[in-house]
Amino acid sequence: MRCWAQAIATDDSCSLPQIPSVTQDYALWERVVLADADTRSFLQPFGAVRAARRAWQRVHDWNIRLPGESESGSNEAATFIRWSHAYTHELERHGWIDAPRAMWRLDQLQGARLPREMVFAGFDTPTPGHRYLGERLAVRGTQVDWVATSAEVSGAVQIALPDGQAELEAAAQWALEALRAHPGSHLLIVIPDLEQRREPIERLFARTLFPASTLIESVSRPVPFILEGGTPLANSPLVAAAITALELARGAVPFEIASEWLRTPFLGGGLDAMTRRARIDARWRRVAAPEVTLRDIVHALNGTPGAAAADSDLAQAIERFSTALRRPRATLSHWSGEFAVALRELGWPGTLALDESELEALRACNDALAELATLDAIAGPVALDSAVRTFSSLVARSRLKGRTTGNALTITGRLADPCVRYDAIWVMGLHTAALPGPSRPDPFIAQSLQSAAGIPEATAAGTLQHARTVIHGILGAAPRVIASWPQRLADADSEPSPLIAALPAVAAAESHHSKPGYVQQIFNSRLLETLHDEQAPAIATPAQLRGGATALQLQSQCPFRAFAQHRLRAERLERPLPGIDPRTRGSFIHRALDVLWGDLKDHATLLHQSADERHALIDAAIASARAEVFGRSERWPAPLIALECARLEALLGLWLEVERERAPFQVLDVEQRLQWSQAGLTFTLRIDRVDRLDDGRTLLLDYKTGEANAKRWLGDRPEEPQMLLYATALDPAPGAVSFGLLNAEGCSFDGLSSLPPTLAGLEVVADWPAQLASWRKVLERLALAFAGGDARVDPLSRLTCDRCHLHALCRIDEVRAQRWSAAGND
Repeated sequence: MRCWAQAIATDDSCSLPQIPSVTQDYALWERVVLADADTRSFLQPFGAVRAARRAWQRVHDWNIRLPGESESGSNEAATFIRWSHAYTHELERHGWIDAPRAMWRLDQLQGARLPREMVFAGFDTPTPGHRYLGERLAVRGTQVDWVATSAEVSGAVQIALPDGQAELEAAAQWALEALRAHPGSHLLIVIPDLEQRREPIERLFARTLFPASTLIESVSRPVPFILEGGTPLANSPLVAAAITALELARGAVPFEIASEWLRTPFLGGGLDAMTRRARIDARWRRVAAPEVTLRDIVHALNGTPGAAAADSDLAQAIERFSTALRRPRATLSHWSGEFAVALRELGWPGTLALDESELEALRACNDALAELATLDAIAGPVALDSAVRTFSSLVARSRLKGRTTGNALTITGRLADPCVRYDAIWVMGLHTAALPGPSRPDPFIAQSLQSAAGIPEATAAGTLQHARTVIHGILGAAPRVIASWPQRLADADSEPSPLIAALPAVAAAESHHSKPGYVQQIFNSRLLETLHDEQAPAIATPAQLRGGATALQLQSQCPFRAFAQHRLRAERLERPLPGIDPRTRGSFIHRALDVLWGDLKDHATLLHQSADERHALIDAAIASARAEVFGRSERWPAPLIALECARLEALLGLWLEVERERAPFQVLDVEQRLQWSQAGLTFTLRIDRVDRLDDGRTLLLDYKTGEANAKRWLGDRPEEPQMLLYATALDPAPGAVSFGLLNAEGCSFDGLSSLPPTLAGLEVVADWPAQLASWRKVLERLALAFAGGDARVDPLSRLTCDRCHLHALCRIDEVRAQRWSAAGND
């Protein structure tokens, strides 16, 4: 629409209306669509904005006259017609005309200087709008040429490759060898699903065509190919940091997004601050809610008494950032300036040197801020929430062109006859499901109107004919064209599209010379040295171990995990989850039970209580535990805590009913702390409860709210040796050891007992002293192995690995492969 703008600029008396910019036009559609009541039921309202603009363009390209809303034929079409009327009204209110309608008013450009020559190329199926434009230009003296689709297909072949990844690798290697053999060649590779796999595709071609890009010091160098379409600006980490900051200013965001933002290099402070904030993040994860605000981040940055890490500089910067955005309503041009000032208060875009792609993203982000300032006439004064949403939407539509060093190779996702002639073309993904593909009528335009207008995508016949035109054009667009298809899609076999079935088939080896890539060549030249090292340095004893019995439990399950977690501190980063996490729920139940039995004392008191007294005692125990565990924390909303209290009330009622059925007992201790030493190591233990039975024996009880099984105490490598530690550390030794199970499946006991049996659910061990002696030997061996540095990768079972987070460190899959290989050789 340059001619339209030129006519307005060169003629002072011109009465032509202005054409809004793309940003302004999108804002108009967004205003119309999001204001409609029907849009609230849409899962993706902003997707509806894009779809509405696309339908509006299609209506004018194909010269479709929309009926009245009552005659639309479907709810979607009626909604679009209503949107169209509202959009037209907005244009008239501003005195504007949009580009799709301006195309049909070319005769009004009386004073415009039209081009001498116009070439229409790349139109597989010209629309009535395109043909009208060409005709009117020709009438006004412009030489109009239509570049026809190539008529001859002579150098095209088809190739079958195992899968989509093999297609990519073969095409990349083909491009490398073609450019080496003919440096001046112009090549085209068509990847229909380019947008879905853009990043891995870019990495693969960069690695193949520019091997040095795999080196850290070369990551900012431009790559020798053009990847059409550009990458989304919102995908840039630098821009994402700015958007997240503004999203935080308007309210809560998911913890994972806030965590990534806290650790970004694009805030002030440099590398030292990044390391400090990573430590803050690791600590914050233990107490953070699934959604967090700027105030939560400030609290985390200020640290707690005794915390090793704090960042008061960033906390103060956030306070200044929030202050800069405290305004009830303002125009978008004002918000644009406020955003720039507020982001600078945070130190954005950081103090580290930016590479070329980051500098391009920074410029594009500043351009987006400038575009935001052009929307005052449309939006008027708005609140911060609306301003941030508008800016985020604008950024989401912007794309970065990327860095190239030439146009020898072009990679596109558009399966169409190219406007430029190439020396060779490779088109991939031409299987039956992709071409010709199903018809895709526009849901916002009545099917009958689309069919009558001749829109190809609206009918199966039109889709087929359009696909034939497209594939015929691209197969004849170069002297040599390779059409490839994958033999497998996911877990299913595939076949070539019937539109390329007549092409001569060649083997993959004939299309390019198979040669390992740069990385593979380095790997193939390796010299291996095998070092079988499963022995860590011994622990300097005596030593006090943190974590209670966990070290010995992990030593039994897998020696390497015990070494990694307790000596290398390779802990799993926690992740806040919705609701009350299992650890807090367990603490809540344990504390309520401690308070409950601290008041009850014995079985007799429990039996003599009335139901009302029991309920009152349970309520008091829950209230005490709630105050201690949840306190004044704002992490969980009050209704959720109330729901958890109601659940625990019912669970404790069931548990006391089970306890009432027991033989007489007295509670000797709750939360008893004691120490156990072995091999120079001292473990601090905490036993949930110890009961004295009628016959003088004691019962050691450990509450479990999840899955638990006493059979895991047995064997040379018990899966859960925690209760073994308790039993051998307690003096005098208990006569029975049991889990107290309180979970959704009910309440019960599960354990082992000496003769005679003490509880239902406990298995009797005939030689109890021998069992205790066996446990002592097992624990002694585990303690000696841990203290001595035994760090073998030797998981107890497949389940042990499934529950572990250290696979990348222990490389268990490689260890298993070596063992299987050795077993096969033997």
